[in-house]
Amino acid sequence: MVSTRSAGKISYKRKRVDDGSSSEVDSVNGEPQNSDSEDETSQTDLQGHLSAVQTCVTQLVTQVKSLQERNRKLKGDLERLHHREESIQSKQGKRGGKSNTDLKNQVDSLRVIIQGLKRLQQKEVKKEANELTGGEMADSDDDVVYQMRKLSRRFQDLMLAAVLEEHEECRICLEEMKLEKCSRCSMSDLSSAMADCELVHLTPNDRWDELLDVAKRAGELDHLGGVSSSEEENEEDFVDDHRYKLDILRPHE
Repeated sequence: MVSTRSAGKISYKRKRVDDGSSSEVDSVNGEPQNSDSEDETSQTDLQGHLSAVQTCVTQLVTQVKSLQERNRKLKGDLERLHHREESIQSKQGKRGGKSNTDLKNQVDSLRVIIQGLKRLQQKEVKKEANELTGGEMADSDDDVVYQMRKLSRRFQDLMLAAVLEEHEECRICLEEMKLEKCSRCSMSDLSSAMADCELVHLTPNDRWDELLDVAKRAGELDHLGGVSSSEEENEEDFVDDHRYKLDILRPHE
């Protein structure tokens, strides 16, 4: 230690080594300075912060590694499930099983069949309704009049149609004639063209059945669109056929 004297004051300067570092302490009038203690405190705080940051980084690295390992395991499980599904589908295909595409196509075809059956069912229902009501249903007076006109024309055509009796023979060549067949008679007029001949489609029994059907349909239309017989009888100008016949047959006094 070296001591000097200057201007009536004593100044001490010493040099010491503390843990490999040197520091100077100046004292004036015997009072020391605290710069070294403040530096040590700041260094201690900095080391604490660095240690905390290092700890956080270590924890984050550990978490990242754990997540990477978990992700790797999940990918492996997903690949195994995918391979298992492919193997199951391939086995089903080898055994004759149907894939999802085949099942979808089958469902679509079944839907088309169901729609066709529904349309067919609706047609059958309409057909049965027409049969029960004697043909087309008349919803208004105009429809009734139209249907009656059709039946009247049908009745006229049936009455004017030519009929062929069973086992009827030609009056000239005495050959048996058949329905819906036209053959040239060898003894008749050869100058007439074949196109002028008229085919016969009905026998008397067939025409009678057709006439009965026309009468039945006309009665149904009259019941649907016209007034009932009881209402007609209640009219003022109605003539009672039964009473009229009795009056005719009764002797005059």
